[in-house]
Parts: sequence; C-alpha cells; structure tokens
Amino acid sequence: MEKIYDIPIKSKIDMYQAWILSINWTLYKNQLTTSEIGILSYLLYYNEKYKAIKEDEIRYELLFSTSVKKKIREEFSIDSQKFETYLNKLRKKGIITANNGINPRFIVYIDDKLTVGFNFVLQNTTPKPQPEPVLPPQVEDQLEEFEEPAEDYEEKVIQPDYSEEVLSDTSAGAGAGSVWDRYMGDDRLNEVKKSGWSL
Repeated sequence: MEKIYDIPIKSKIDMYQAWILSINWTLYKNQLTTSEIGILSYLLYYNEKYKAIKEDEIRYELLFSTSVKKKIREEFSIDSQKFETYLNKLRKKGIITANNGINPRFIVYIDDKLTVGFNFVLQNTTPKPQPEPVLPPQVEDQLEEFEEPAEDYEEKVIQPDYSEEVLSDTSAGAGAGSVWDRYMGDDRLNEVKKSGWSL
C-alpha cells in the first residue's frame, strides 16, 4: 500500500528543509533543532550548486570555505562563533563527518521534484535463540588444566567397635561413667544385651 501527497514548495531551500524534516524523526535522540535544520539545508543547497565537482574532498573544501560559510551566516543573521557552534552540534550528531563532509545519508540533488518513501516493516519481536559461545582453543586448554578428575565416593557407615579392647573397658561395670555407656548409650546397651552379649 502506498500513500503519495503532492506538497507545493516555493524554493529549493524550502525543499531541502522539507527533505530534512521528513527524515528528522528517524534520527531518534539525534533529531535536529529548527536552527540546525536551517543550517543543514543551506549546506545541502550549496553542495548541489557545486555538484559538478566530482571529487568529494575538493567539493567539501569549497563548501566549508570562509566565503560559503559567510553567505550562510548572512542568511541567518548570526555571528561566526554561533555559526561554528551549530556546525559542531551537527558533527556530534553525525551529520557532518570527521573529514568535514556531509553524511551521504542526507545528500540529495533536487531538480523540481523530490519523492521521499518509507517502507514500514513489522518486525517479529520473538527473540531468536542465541548460539552457544565458542571459546578459543587456548582458553579451553586452560580450563582443562583446572578440571579435577571425578572420584567415586563410597558411602561409609561407621560401625561400633566390638573389639576386645573396647569390651574390656566395660569390666568396670555399666555405670554412667563407663566407656561402654559413653560409646553406646542406654538404648544401644539394652539392644546389645538382648542380642545375647554378656557384660
């Protein structure tokens, strides 16, 4: 489905401003202010005037020359310091590139008509499964060095010691202070007696 509207525009500068306004919302946090849109529209306008110069570097040198910047400042009635402030803001927002050029995303050449189109694509919000990270071989080797071999642990049950040495200590009697009492307790002592042991 397409929606096309014909919008009458009086001048090339107004058309460049309309172009920037139409895509400004796509810049999200870096959206341009009204003054920044005005400055950029003039830069695009003069970039088109010098489009016969095919080498970008040479064309941009002319575009950001003192004479062209003076013409733009006069259009906005602002001093040089304020104008440079606007240029720095455009640099921070990625509109003007590090080599003093213009981001190709914004460059258009307008004759007497400009058509701007958007394709709105509904994205699937279901997250895709992420593959497991692959460790470099040297990292895997280091991990293997720290791995300890698994040991089989048998459950150990402590059995009472019925050796002659322990039983001999019971000869003093089964009183509260005997080794047998301290080791077995009354309940266990009774069970041993029932089993046929003689104390």
